[in-house]
Amino acid sequence: AKLWKPDFNVARDLARNLPALPTAAALDSSGKRAFIGDALGIVRVYQTDDGKALGEIPTNPPRIQERIRAIRQEIAVAEKATAGKTESLRAALKHWSAAAINARRLDAAAQAAAQEIQLEQLHDEFTAGAAQLGGQSENLGRKRAERDMLESRTDTAGWSPESHAELAATLAALDVVIERETEALRHLENSLGATGTRIDTSAAATWTGKTEAERLRAEYFKALE
Repeated sequence: AKLWKPDFNVARDLARNLPALPTAAALDSSGKRAFIGDALGIVRVYQTDDGKALGEIPTNPPRIQERIRAIRQEIAVAEKATAGKTESLRAALKHWSAAAINARRLDAAAQAAAQEIQLEQLHDEFTAGAAQLGGQSENLGRKRAERDMLESRTDTAGWSPESHAELAATLAALDVVIERETEALRHLENSLGATGTRIDTSAAATWTGKTEAERLRAEYFKALE
């Protein structure tokens, strides 16, 4: 991990004293600090102007659950030493236990909020689909009525063969249109039914998430007592 001069000569070797092979390097936005990671998984921070080591960054900080376990172990040891330290550790244990519950509450609330947004979008989609379904259904009804009116005409006795052929062709064309629109209406009804099912599922998930968030909220405040 080296710094170079504009003339391509080495300015400084930051990693010459590392206990393990450097595996990654990065600079901050100002170029005043360099971050060197090595094969042991340790990230060290250096000043770029003089190569001075500033410290280390933990790459795997302990999770809340691990901290809770560590505190419980410390409590067991501290109980044999001093009651004051034991009480302090118990307070820390209560703090981290409550923090773990609150983290779960926030996650449940976030998921419930996401489900609620999806539910609103599904409601909008269902409303638009229902309006489209109504319009297509009315249009199909008009075409069917038009066809029935043409087919039931009684004044065709004196028509020429060409007129009869034209009427038959018109009825056939209407049959094709009616069949096509009937199929489209069927697909729209199926899609609307699927959206309704998704609404039911999303509504149930939203209710479950909110209920879980409220339960964890009560548990969180109880843990702080």
